[in-house]
Amino acid sequence: MLYSMTGYGSCDSKNIHCEIRTLNHRFFSISVNIPTQLSGCQDMIIKGLREKVIRGSVTLKVTAQEKTDAVPHLDIDCAKKWYNRIKDLKKKLNIEEGVSVQTLLTFNGVLREPAFQPFLWKDIKRTVDIATREVIKARKQEGKEIQKDFQKRLTSIQKALSNIKKKVPKHIEHMRKRLKKNISSLKEARLMVETNGKRIEQEIAFLAQRVGIEEEITRLSIYLEKFKEIISNSEICCGKNLTFLTQEMGREINTVSSKAQDAEISLLCIQIKKELEDIREQLENVL
Repeated sequence: MLYSMTGYGSCDSKNIHCEIRTLNHRFFSISVNIPTQLSGCQDMIIKGLREKVIRGSVTLKVTAQEKTDAVPHLDIDCAKKWYNRIKDLKKKLNIEEGVSVQTLLTFNGVLREPAFQPFLWKDIKRTVDIATREVIKARKQEGKEIQKDFQKRLTSIQKALSNIKKKVPKHIEHMRKRLKKNISSLKEARLMVETNGKRIEQEIAFLAQRVGIEEEITRLSIYLEKFKEIISNSEICCGKNLTFLTQEMGREINTVSSKAQDAEISLLCIQIKKELEDIREQLENVL
């Protein structure tokens, strides 16, 4: 079963709202936006997400509804320091206007968000966990669609590869005839003083082996079967393995294309290359 790295999940629980979005990324990367009063549980939230999301770019947003009993903390010492600094400034500038309480409350540090209360952790954890499950559910659903697309493309590659296999005997015979014709042309031009039939056949066999594509076709078939096995049986997080297999298949089909020197085989190779390129693009979003 494949999982996409793209997903979205949200949850409301009592006074907590959580949204999680994930996109493709080579590693685990997270951007967190949570209220100050909940910052005490940020590390625990990230740890849980890392274990469940595993890989991808994660955006986490948690908001807490204000409660009537959630009174901001008033820092009297901080207010006194601001008051004294303002008094000094007013004295230097000969300003007689007084300092209101409303003005003091606007200065940094005078009013602080309520401290995180440990008993909220249960509500926060439950909310984030539900949102995370929604993300994983969305990733799984999109992974199913990607898997269907892969199976369709693998079938297309298998069919093209089968057609290449059918053309191999004809291709080898064609190369043998062409080599013999070239040797005959050299003999007629008297560029070969002596001829040895057995030696010529050995050279033809050697050259035919160099342009043979059976080994590459065999390896490509093995990689295809391995790819199918992984997308059918893998539990999770197989994107990197599939990317490696796709690269290897690309190398093999490039070799087939360069060695074949046959128009029909080349067209089939182009078809396979296109399917592999589309698979490679999709794999950028596979967990």
